[in-house]
Amino acid sequence: MGLGGSKRTEPSGKNKVTTQSNCKVTLECMGHNFMKIPKFLPDWFFVKEKMSSLFVDEDGDIAHEFYYETFNDENNSSKLVRRVDNLKPLGIIKYSIPRLRSDSPFIIWEARDG
Repeated sequence: MGLGGSKRTEPSGKNKVTTQSNCKVTLECMGHNFMKIPKFLPDWFFVKEKMSSLFVDEDGDIAHEFYYETFNDENNSSKLVRRVDNLKPLGIIKYSIPRLRSDSPFIIWEARDG
């Protein structure tokens, strides 16, 4: 069972890869002729704001969760209780630097000269 005990043989990835030596890949041949200016991406590829998962309580404190401590005089013990009332969601947060969308249809890699 598992990876080491399997007797099934699978074809290697080398047999599946085919190369074309005289092929020039351009943006027009892939159907992406909206990117005609080099080093330019449309606004669709960037995320400028997101919905926050933070909450604000009545004191103005911001956190993901709020707890308060209750004391039991009989046992001389304390207990943390999660607070769920009087909390407002923070709302939309704007990014100072836009991020790339997670579902953008491009592969991005670093190009180095030399």
